[in-house]
Amino acid sequence: PVTLDGFWVDRTEVTNAQYTGCVNAGSCQESRYSNTPAYNGDDYPSVGVSWQNAVDYCEWAGGRLPTEAEWEYAARGGEGLLYPWGDEFDGSLVNFCDLNCGESWADVEIDDGFAENAPVATYPTGASWIGALDLAGNVWEWVGDWYTDYTNQAQTNPSGPESGDYKVIRGGCWANGADGVHTAYRFQGGGDISPTFRHSNIGFRCVVPLNI
Repeated sequence: PVTLDGFWVDRTEVTNAQYTGCVNAGSCQESRYSNTPAYNGDDYPSVGVSWQNAVDYCEWAGGRLPTEAEWEYAARGGEGLLYPWGDEFDGSLVNFCDLNCGESWADVEIDDGFAENAPVATYPTGASWIGALDLAGNVWEWVGDWYTDYTNQAQTNPSGPESGDYKVIRGGCWANGADGVHTAYRFQGGGDISPTFRHSNIGFRCVVPLNI
């Protein structure tokens, strides 16, 4: 059981237009893909940013990265939904590995319209219980915590261990099947996905505590 204080969360993943504002202000490093048109539309999620890049942006914008518990609560709610919209998977509500994906596990019965990243808010009917969009699919999202196994002890405002090897990413991306975009799925990276890793399918969103 986890208890959380109130917080506001971004309705969408941070966009390129938003992130560029931080770059222009001298407070953020350019995305790894700042010169790659396929990932650079103003309303596309900002990708190619490391965990620290995401931290820097959220601080510049007046917030911070969500804890893993905050992210999951925004996606699942008190009922613990399997997907932001409910307990049944619906490929029309999410950018996931459909017939455009090219992976062996692609669902060729669904065409979500995108081979990779989609503009934020493309799937408004896939919103979570609080109205947050793209918490399933599109791009993975950095959260604040270092990865560790969950404890079975009751916690209040958990924020993970003080150190570790990998930060957590949540939500799945366009290359994941239904099992990889459900709200409880957590990924500790591994391999090259360290806090300094900058990938085309990892973005982020920010939160602001209710009482700051």
